[in-house]
Amino acid sequence: MPLSRRNKQGLLSLLIVALVIAYIPRIISLFSAVEKPIITSEEAVTLHNEFVKKEKQLFQDKRKKAKKSRFKAPATKFDPNTYNVHDWVNLGLSRRQADVVIKFSANGLNSNKQLKKIFVIPEELYNLIKDSTFYPSHNIQDVEVEKSSSDKYIPQIVNLNNANIDELVALPGIGPFYAKKIIEYREELGGYKETSQLMELWKFDVHKFHKVKDFVIADGEIQNRININTASAEELKAHPYIDYSVANSIIKMRGQKGSFKNIDEILESKLIDYELFDDIKHYIKVE
Repeated sequence: MPLSRRNKQGLLSLLIVALVIAYIPRIISLFSAVEKPIITSEEAVTLHNEFVKKEKQLFQDKRKKAKKSRFKAPATKFDPNTYNVHDWVNLGLSRRQADVVIKFSANGLNSNKQLKKIFVIPEELYNLIKDSTFYPSHNIQDVEVEKSSSDKYIPQIVNLNNANIDELVALPGIGPFYAKKIIEYREELGGYKETSQLMELWKFDVHKFHKVKDFVIADGEIQNRININTASAEELKAHPYIDYSVANSIIKMRGQKGSFKNIDEILESKLIDYELFDDIKHYIKVE
């Protein structure tokens, strides 16, 4: 049965509507603005590298500024023998360093030469204070090594880093007990960098140190340095200057970095200040 004219028109209209519906999305997409990526992957890498570089520079600048401003000269001339812990801390020393200075000054300081020998006073601070010191006559002499008239043996200079137990026992005030402790602590440290580290031994005070200080040296490079790029937390915390939390902090930073390029990168840890870094920097390395 042939379609009527009216039916043909209806069918054509229906076909047109179907076509319009089908092509509307394509037509819209043709006239829509194509979204371009905000940033390319290459640009993202470049921006990231620039950000990391700036952050590193800010950290280094902050560290240099903190280091530069740590010490300050005294306002007036002073007698180091009368300074207390608070006074030394005000000049830039840590509480721990100030305590050591007080121990030394308890025996009487008569000159800048003696003051300079106090190992916890950094050269930077010494240079700031050396022209402001004065030493009234205290009639205090350096503690001398006591020798009885029956002493026939004059101690020889002993290197703490290779001395055996017999050489140590022969020193003034060092018996078998401390000779053994000195060797044990040498092994724990990896070697002595300062003779004054003897005072870190149990009950080895400044008076005992003065008896032996003229007969000992800490010569030679530290041999057993810890590689912070390979050491485990257990190996790190076995060192006398590194506790469990600091060891874990170093391990976490290494995991984030992949590896350390320089030992001073550990200063990025909130647990490691300049005082602690000064203690451990001689005993660590990167390879």
